[in-house]
Amino acid sequence: MNEPNLESIKRHLEQLKSQLTKINSYHGWLNVRTDDGIKIFEDVEDSELSTLIKKQIQKNINFWEERLKVWEKQLKERQNEAKS
Repeated sequence: MNEPNLESIKRHLEQLKSQLTKINSYHGWLNVRTDDGIKIFEDVEDSELSTLIKKQIQKNINFWEERLKVWEKQLKERQNEAKS
């Protein structure tokens, strides 16, 4: 099993939390564009799209926080076993 890079995961969590804060405080239009820059959807904030984005970001935050707890616990257990 590959060891997770805990610092990388913590940075990723902070980025997700920052995105959630940004979208929670945003007032204006939300645009969805393709990689080519073509606008495929536009909606106002506090809309169905905004709600969907917020839910997905929060779901990702919850997932990574839970994984981080598990990995930190496993790491502590291995460190304690090594000391014994």
